Formats: sequence, structure tokens, C-alpha cells
Amino acid sequence: MLRWPADGRVLFLHARDGWALRRFPLAGLVCEQGFKPFADALARAGLAVVARAEGRFPLVLALPPRQRDEARALLARALDHLEPGGVLVACQSNLEGARSGEDDLDRLAGLAGNFSKHKCRVYWTRAEALDAALHAQWRALDAPRPILDGRFVSRPGLFAWDRVDAASALLAARLPDDLAGNGADLGAGWGWLAAEVLARCPQVTALDLYEAQARALELARRNLADARVPVGFHWHDVRAG
Repeated sequence: MLRWPADGRVLFLHARDGWALRRFPLAGLVCEQGFKPFADALARAGLAVVARAEGRFPLVLALPPRQRDEARALLARALDHLEPGGVLVACQSNLEGARSGEDDLDRLAGLAGNFSKHKCRVYWTRAEALDAALHAQWRALDAPRPILDGRFVSRPGLFAWDRVDAASALLAARLPDDLAGNGADLGAGWGWLAAEVLARCPQVTALDLYEAQARALELARRNLADARVPVGFHWHDVRAG
């Protein structure tokens, strides 16, 4: 139904490695992936991986996430990377909002086609009916925004992105007050628990935050910019050691 570009230049947003990619010439493929385990898998497969893509492409592939604001922002940004006359192709499973995603892309830019198989939907556009106002509105949905009375910033799609999850609150309330020295937060998210450790444990002298999701780590940097001790930020999959 659709052709791989003759020059091979393709951008893949929220990229995942898989056998289906091996059907195509991959020398010109650029994979954007901010989740470290998936990024590492793409790199091990010999693919070009970036945390944030630049430029325009004749073909943009996207795997929208389940969270709708994040997915809408991804579709809007995908169109920013599309060359005039290019094609944006998105795919989702039915259990992760495929019908909503298809409807959203239709509203945003008009559909050029769709296909359903194996409990998934693939749908695409040539952006011939782009709603510029909606495009600008959805592009802004991924922007960091104040939460918790302005004490922190976060963004849709992250774990407990707009609240303190119950388990973290329970742990913070029971932190021993004699924690001391250098510490690490494994799976730091957007930094709430690390901030609580520093506020409640005055003998902590340094803290390293490890987080696999780059979109969350960026926010943790902002949320702990004024920390009273040295803080390190590491985009890392701690399961790998």
C-alpha cells in the first residue's frame, strides 16, 4: 500500500526493534527512542538511535503511546518532521487506543488510508488537510507544566505524572532520619522522592538519580536544580548493571 522512500531516509518515532524492519534497507533509518532499554536494543541491532530527532523526512513512522495527550503531542511533532508530500504512518494495538489514535490523526491532518490486522491498526496521512490551530495546540501537550501547587514540573505519559503515587508517599513518610552519605534513586521518575530524601534527611551529602525514561530525567534535572547537595543524573537501565 505504501512505498519505502527511494533514498531510504525514514524517521521512526518511539521506535522499537523487530523483524519487520528487516524487510527494508535501513541505512537511512533514524530511530528516536527515549526509553533506555528500547534504545539499547535498537543500538545493538546496528540502527542509528537518537534521543531527539532533527530534520525532515519523506516517511515518518510512529508508535503512539497509550496516554492520549502524549500520543497527540507525538503525532503533532511527527508532522513537523514530514517533508512536503511525505507520509506519516502510525500503528497501535487495539488495546492501546488504536481507534482513538486513528480518529485523532484524521482530525489533525486527514487520513490517506488505514488498515487493520492482528488486533492492530495502521493509519496514515499526507497532511493535505492539516488543522494548523489544532496542530499548535497538540504540539504543546508534551510541554513541562507545573504540578503540586507549582513545586514541580511534569508532563503527560510519565508514571504518576500529575500526582504523588501512594507507594512513594508511603515510603517518604517512613524514611529514617539518619540516612547519611551518598545515595542513589533507582527509577527516579521526575524526581519527587529524591527531593523528599534531601528535604527529610539532612545528613545525605550527594544523590545520583538513575532513570530509563529520558522525558522523565529531563524533568528531574529541573525539579532538583536547586538541590542543597551535588546531584547526578543518569539516563540508564539499572537492570543492565
